[in-house]
Amino acid sequence: MFFTAKGSLDVGISSMSVSVELEVEEQTLSDGKVVPSVKVINSYVDLPKDHISLHIHGNLIAKFASLFKGLFMGTVRDQITNQVNNALRNSVPPAINKLIASQKGYSNIYNHMDLDWSISSAPKINAQTLEFGIKGLFFPENQGEVAPSVTVPVMPYKNTADKAKF
Repeated sequence: MFFTAKGSLDVGISSMSVSVELEVEEQTLSDGKVVPSVKVINSYVDLPKDHISLHIHGNLIAKFASLFKGLFMGTVRDQITNQVNNALRNSVPPAINKLIASQKGYSNIYNHMDLDWSISSAPKINAQTLEFGIKGLFFPENQGEVAPSVTVPVMPYKNTADKAKF
């Protein structure tokens, strides 16, 4: 004789911490502009078992199963953390990179003026500094970019002899 359990499971999470280590790279758009992209190097989800609540609703078999919910709490926790880690590593970066690419390397800044924020190389990030450069060309909205007639000087990223903080 077989019995069918009918019901539902409500899962509540009261607290969870997520840590993500990113690498900032570059992606080249179809028009040749280079813009930032992100790659997840590592992710960690901490979900303590005592921060999960399970409520089983349903027929008599479901009520019986609720007596054993402590036995499969670890499995539920593992499934949640695996799914969050999977999304952080495999779904979030492509979505962010698509969003960045959809901006086409420029944004409207002020009063119908656009700013080309495309990059010449991937940003450099370490414990002491964040170094990145953008093209930085302002141009009228919907009129396209016009390159300046003079050569723009190369700007240094960091000079360790200078006490400037920015």
